Amino acid sequence: MGQAITQSLAQDEFRGRLASINTFSLGGVMAIMNLSNGFVSSEIGSAAVLYVTGGAFIAIMLASALVVTPRRIYLTGIPAEAHAV
Repeated sequence: MGQAITQSLAQDEFRGRLASINTFSLGGVMAIMNLSNGFVSSEIGSAAVLYVTGGAFIAIMLASALVVTPRRIYLTGIPAEAHAV
């Protein structure tokens, strides 16, 4: 969803650059988190890591529902004037 929104709002000459930055940043963060979760789970156990990361995910999703902009995009979509840019 994030990649689709980024691509729809980007100007034509920047779409490829934005897609690659988005892909590399997400892939890099995912790899680093997998490495750190593996290390931490070997120390404290995998169940604790899953509870903490699951709780963090739920907290972030609930917090994003309270912010006006993401909630408006989730419910109504991207405004038409954003596509004109």
